[in-house]
Amino acid sequence: MTVEVIPLRKLIRGLIRRVEEVRGKTFDFQNFDDRLIVQKIAYLLSKAGIIRGLNFNYYLRGPYSRELLTLLKNTRAYTDLDENQFTEMRETEIKLDPQKEAAFQKVLTLLRENNWDARWLELFTSGLFFAELEPDPDNPNWRRVTHILAFKKKISEDEAERIVNQIKKYLKEGLFQLSY
Repeated sequence: MTVEVIPLRKLIRGLIRRVEEVRGKTFDFQNFDDRLIVQKIAYLLSKAGIIRGLNFNYYLRGPYSRELLTLLKNTRAYTDLDENQFTEMRETEIKLDPQKEAAFQKVLTLLRENNWDARWLELFTSGLFFAELEPDPDNPNWRRVTHILAFKKKISEDEAERIVNQIKKYLKEGLFQLSY
């Protein structure tokens, strides 16, 4: 059995298109929240092992990949895409292997359960990122992660703890890995 290797640009475009279908609307890359949501979704898909090859750093609003929008062809309102490229992006079909498809569906469910909320995504992905930075990411100091999340995001310790508990739940279930 041969495994099809999907180029990173095609994979990201196809997955973002599928996310748009489930979300019920396209992402407007002139809208800050939409760009933030795409960044955070790509981070979650990376932590779920679905996307490989994107590097994420931490910025003020959480994990961010400079390469991501470039791979989407700098699509700020698609103005720099010609008609053929736009059509190609919208018609990109991606079929994942069954294990990755199941993980993708779980990520979509998580996003739907949290109403595609940019603030929640920022908090959740930031907490996941902080856990990954722990000296022993296989056994993070969750108390420290909670404190850092509360401090960096200027939220209450209770809210940070709720987010961290969600993160721990999905790590325990195996949806996300800190080592990807």
